Amino acid sequence: MKKTISRISALLLILAVGITSVMAQPGRRHHRSGYRGDGFIRGMRDVHTVASTAMLGYGIASLDDYTGIRFGYNAATLRTDGFEEVSNDFQSGASVGIVFGWYLGNSPLIIEPGLYYSFKGGKLDGYERDWDMRTRLKTNMHMFEIPLVFKYEVQYHNAGVCLHPFFGGFLAFGIGGKTKSVEGGHNDSWDTFSDGEGQLGRTDAGLRLGCGLGVDHFFLELAYDIGLVNLASDNYNYFGFNNYDSAIRSHTLSIGLGFNF
Repeated sequence: MKKTISRISALLLILAVGITSVMAQPGRRHHRSGYRGDGFIRGMRDVHTVASTAMLGYGIASLDDYTGIRFGYNAATLRTDGFEEVSNDFQSGASVGIVFGWYLGNSPLIIEPGLYYSFKGGKLDGYERDWDMRTRLKTNMHMFEIPLVFKYEVQYHNAGVCLHPFFGGFLAFGIGGKTKSVEGGHNDSWDTFSDGEGQLGRTDAGLRLGCGLGVDHFFLELAYDIGLVNLASDNYNYFGFNNYDSAIRSHTLSIGLGFNF
């Protein structure tokens, strides 16, 4: 347990140092591509150096590791279990983050942790059991997310093209959001993570799976997050919720573009 905590702490320290380095770098000319602009490029290289050194210390990385930035589109929904006749629909939002990839020695296996802002949430539509009144909820969840996945690299004849199927998990922490309701023509709204009838829990965790396509330094990725945590609080009071067999879980499909350094 202590070993796991120390590794997570090291990863968070790496991310903090990297972000600080990126923000602090002055502009300069990049020696490979010859364009100006880039304190950011220089900062990302420093992230790369710090992260690689730390993971080499654990003996699991090679010198071919990478740092990447990702920008994505999320189609998020909330799945319900134990509710009567409740339908769900997607909410659209964005994600942005930074990832670190370390090859496990000389193998094609890669371990990739990251740090993201990610939009989640969804729409629920159903009837209250006691009053037979239709209720529609639209929930936004702004999350601080830490994914950790294992990738397998499949290269295409050394042409700079590769596939990265992957599987892993994620931890997410709510930092804000709004829920809007329409009940019998009456509108209301509240903070998604505040105390009240429609409150959801801030902490989420689950599985992540998908596949990425790399072309030189550019990257396209499709991922699906399956939340395993019941987000409904004890105070949740919609659609006949009860604490025994009712659950609300997040599911998110994301499409991302990025660049690896």
